[in-house]
Formats: sequence, C-alpha cells, structure tokens
Amino acid sequence: MSPPFSPELSLAIACCRWPITDASRQLVSGLAGQVGDWESFDHILRRNRISPLAHRALLEAGVAVPAPVGQDLSRRALAIARLSLAMARESILLQRAFEHAGFPVMILKGTPVAVLAYGELGLKESCDIDILTTPELVAQAAALLVGRGYRNCLAHLDPTQLDAYLRLTKEAPFTHPVSGITVDLHWGVTDNRHLLHGVGVRGPAQDVATPVGALRTIAHDELFAYLCLHGAVHNWSRLKWLADLGALLARHDEEELKRLYDKSHAYGAGRAAAVALLLCHGLLGRPLSEEFQGALRNDRVNRLLERSVLAGLSYRRGAAEHDQYTMPWLRTMMAQFVISKGSTHAIERARRMWTSPIDRRETPLPTRLDFLYPVIRVPLWLVRKGKNVTRRLKN
Repeated sequence: MSPPFSPELSLAIACCRWPITDASRQLVSGLAGQVGDWESFDHILRRNRISPLAHRALLEAGVAVPAPVGQDLSRRALAIARLSLAMARESILLQRAFEHAGFPVMILKGTPVAVLAYGELGLKESCDIDILTTPELVAQAAALLVGRGYRNCLAHLDPTQLDAYLRLTKEAPFTHPVSGITVDLHWGVTDNRHLLHGVGVRGPAQDVATPVGALRTIAHDELFAYLCLHGAVHNWSRLKWLADLGALLARHDEEELKRLYDKSHAYGAGRAAAVALLLCHGLLGRPLSEEFQGALRNDRVNRLLERSVLAGLSYRRGAAEHDQYTMPWLRTMMAQFVISKGSTHAIERARRMWTSPIDRRETPLPTRLDFLYPVIRVPLWLVRKGKNVTRRLKN
C-alpha cells in the first residue's frame, strides 16, 4: 500500500494483528530483522498507544528487542496493565454510583471494548474513562463525580451557559487529582446530532462481563458503527483505534462484515465503516474478497479518505504527533466534513467549528451577550494560540 512505510512503522502495524497466529509471528519476526532504529520504533509505539500489543506480539514471535528499548517497553507494558485494571475498577464503581443515583449510564470504549476485542485487560491502552448519561442529568452527574474527588470543569457555568455548552458538544473532562484518572463525561456519542441517531444511553445495549463486574456499553452492531465513526473523525491517526476494531471483528466472516457495513449506513456511518474495513484489510491482513473491496472503493471519497489515513500514519515515519497546522492535522479537519454523505453533515461541522464549545467553556459570557461568540471567535483563538506559544517557549 502507498505511501511506503518505514521498517519501524511496518513492524508496529504488524504487532497490531490479533489474534496472534503462526503467520503473524513470522511476519513480526521477519520485519523485526529489518528494523535499524529501535528508538524510532519505540516512539511509534508511544504515539500510537500500542505498547502492550507490541510487547505481546514481540514476545510471541521470539524477538529480542535491544536494551534499553526492550526493558523500557516491558516496564511500560506492565504499568499500562496495572493502569488498565485500576481504570476497570473505577469504571465499575462509577457505573454503580450512577445506577444507585438512578442515572442511565453506559461505559464507552475502554474496558468493555478491551474485553470484547482481546478477551483480557492490559492489551488495550486507554488514557481515560468515557461514561455516558443524558444531557438532562449532566449537572447532577458532574456533582456526583465531584463527590468522588474529581475536579469539575463546568462549575463556573451558570445554567443558561451550561445549556448552550451542552448543545454544542458531547463531553467534558473531569480529572482526579490523586489517582490521575480522567473521566470524560458524555451526554452524546457524537457532536453531530444527525449521525448515529438512536445510538446512546437509552439505545441498544449489551452487558460485558469483565474481571471487575459486568459493564454496560453499546450493543454490538451499533458499537461497530460508533467505533468506525470515532476513528474516522480522527482520520484513524492512532493505530490503537484500528487495532481495537480489527480485534473486535476477528471472528466475523465476510457475510457478517457486509451486514454490519450495510447497517452502518442507517446511522450515517457508511463511509466511516467502508474506510475502516479497507484499512483492516490493507494493514491488519483482514481477508476481504475482491468483490467486496470493489464495492467499498466504489465511492471516490472512500478512496480519498483511505489514502489520507495512510499518509497520516506515515507522517515523519510514524513517530511524530499530528500537531496543529501540520498536513496530517489538515487532512483530519478536511475528513471531518466528508465522513458522511450529503451537505447536512458538512454544514453541521462548519457550524460547530465556528461556534467553538471551548469558547463557551473557558470564556463564559452573560446570556445577554451570547450573540458575541461568533464575533470574538478569532480573538479568543489568537489568545489561546499565544498562550500555547508562550508555554512552549518557557518549557
């Protein structure tokens, strides 16, 4: 596939194949022999958040990673496994607290997807807990999180300002100063109300048995559409999202994949699903018939999005973050306008970009001055950029 990948990035991608088979072991072993810069390989693992997967794949293939990279990778994989268990425990405690308060609740991605995809904790690297409830209960849910020691990033908003913020976005971060765990409180699964209609805390659900208890999450078919759309919104800029999806689909035959793909159209995620399946085929070795591939690539936009993802993954040999105003960042911004067909999605995306939720959260104005947000959008943006530059210079 083009663009060509470096040996280090190729090995990282091969380490994402699940389940591990004799063929994947041979592939990892062969590619490891071509790696000339193990530190660059380690940077790729960190950036794409796939260290535990790579550690497992390299061990299974009998690859001895040179020290100190190999030692650091082992320590990091162990630390991530411990954090995964802590976040799983916190997920079940939060779910029980929400249920005890009478709040509808789901755990998105995280621990449920780790168990569904890999059958165990510790292989999926997560940086936060995504918990979903309804918009009407956000204030009460925030208070519940504060009661458990989390810092409330919405406390300075009055009811009217909070209501405006809730309409513009789907989540807000709450961080625990002691444990360091971040909880993203969700009241929607997507910023665009026209996508994934019917998928949510009151929609189809499944209970996933985990080592810490049963966690409630989105039902299987809807979870596929949600994960595809989530990855597409970020232009699949981290391999971890694709690895999780590939592992989740590992036991599905092509007929089942076609059914999931067809159903994803009903949720406005048809293009996202098409690109996801093509990437699973091209990067993770997921078998797809020529006929099915042709159907997926029949949409010219699907082909463009696929190439955009590959270019983004190979940016600076796969080891560099996609900082703002770089080409991968620009590709991600452009992809967000076309991941769903029709003008409705593009218009909604443009509206959200212009009426930034960050402005309303960080610079709350009295209700009577609400009309000023579109006017001060650019000045506020410049102030934020200036603060970022100053912070970087100090560091």
